[in-house]
This record gives sequence, structure tokens and C-alpha cells, in this order.
Amino acid sequence: MAAFRAAIAKIPEGLEAHHVTGEWSYLLQVRTASVATLETLLGRKIKVIPGITRSLTSIALSSPKETTVVPTRAT
Repeated sequence: MAAFRAAIAKIPEGLEAHHVTGEWSYLLQVRTASVATLETLLGRKIKVIPGITRSLTSIALSSPKETTVVPTRAT
């Protein structure tokens, strides 16, 4: 898994990577300009990483809230 983590760390379109429980091992959040560039990213950079046997892609239709700030104390 170290090789996988190193490979996804090098993908500039990758915003986040999480090791998760459940049916899937990792959750990757990526941002691309279009569905076509997402398809290219998946085919040329993600699915070619050794050890990846399958993927599931979901596309956000809208984002009513996005933030990178996490409160550190109650207000």
C-alpha cells in the first residue's frame, strides 16, 4: 500500500485521499475541468497504479457548502 499512497500523492488533481472502512479501501477526491478530463485522469493516472483492481466514480452535481477551515474550538 505504500506504493499506492506514494502514487496518489503525486496526482496534482487529487485534493484528498482517505483510507476508509466498508466495501472500498480508499476514497479519493479529485477536481477536474470536465468529465472528459476526469476520464483521462482515471484511465491514465489512477487505474494504472499497481494494485488497483476496480473503482467507483461519483460526480458531485453541486456543492452547497465547501470549506477547508475546521473550527478548533466551540464558539
